[in-house]
Amino acid sequence: MHRIVLTDTDERDLRFHLAHSTCPQVRLRCLAIIMRGHGFGQAQIETIFGAATSSQTIWARKWLNGGLSALVEIGHQGRPSSIKAAERQSLLDEFSVQPPATLAEARERIHLATGKGFSLTGVRNLLRDKLKLRRRKAKQVPPRCDDPEKKNEQESWRMEKLEPLLAQATDGSASVWFVDAAHFTMLTGLSYLWSVLVCWVRSMAGRKRHSVLGALNALTLKMVTVTTDKTVNSETMKELLLKLRAAVGETNSRLVVILDNARYQHCAAVKELAQTLGIILEFLPGYSPHLNLIERVWKFIRKTVLNNHYFSDFTLWGKAIDDCILDMNSGKHDAALKSLLTLNFQTFKIDKIII
Repeated sequence: MHRIVLTDTDERDLRFHLAHSTCPQVRLRCLAIIMRGHGFGQAQIETIFGAATSSQTIWARKWLNGGLSALVEIGHQGRPSSIKAAERQSLLDEFSVQPPATLAEARERIHLATGKGFSLTGVRNLLRDKLKLRRRKAKQVPPRCDDPEKKNEQESWRMEKLEPLLAQATDGSASVWFVDAAHFTMLTGLSYLWSVLVCWVRSMAGRKRHSVLGALNALTLKMVTVTTDKTVNSETMKELLLKLRAAVGETNSRLVVILDNARYQHCAAVKELAQTLGIILEFLPGYSPHLNLIERVWKFIRKTVLNNHYFSDFTLWGKAIDDCILDMNSGKHDAALKSLLTLNFQTFKIDKIII
């Protein structure tokens, strides 16, 4: 039996290929050599991983004679693809316009386009290896994001209103706050988990709401909020303005609130109170949630304390939301929020919106 001694560099290179190689045969070879280097015998490796001792002998000889490059070289190329180059390009063009949601759908469309049948594994290999597609989660964009007139309006507002306000906030001549309401509904939210087995989360009964009308400071990332289990209206908005004025205090800097076009924020009573309190209201262009920084906070709260969690009653559920906001103000989530709430605002390129 060949004796294998690994240097730190050897083991680092082998572990890199073990972690990143797309070829199962290469990964198994690297794993066998690593284990041999740590004193495992061929019989032990065969018992644990099913790698025949004769194969291990060949791999060891490759490693000793040719190093890593010889070990990871795969001699066979497999069967040639039954899909011609022109057919692959046609499929790629079609799937670029309307991506398939499932392997079964892709198989049916491939059969209609080429007349050829594939197993689901074959379809996966075709999509991944030949067409270079990856399974990606779709993301949502605001309405009318592909309307040139609306895009120009949003870009003009960002350059002429938002950027100067943020510059004033940075130099201390203005206190800028982003305002929005989130209507949390008591439903079980699910998301991805790193787990050994599938995790099952108990559903919560009822559809009660816990609404939060919040103001987020553009620089400090602290929040002022008003919560209610009822409807958010002009009275809720007036309460938030009063709390915001009290939190900021009387300063020489301007107090500016950036908010959307909800009707209760446009009413005369809210505008009159804002004027009395010395608060400037700057309304976003329509269909522009991506320009409101606080929208990211609502997603953060759902991800942090609601998704994959079960609450036995409405009070505990609402308290989890309120406690998360308190933790934000105490600095507990500063590391996550500083990377999430940067003053970079997303724009949507028309050629990327394909569905």
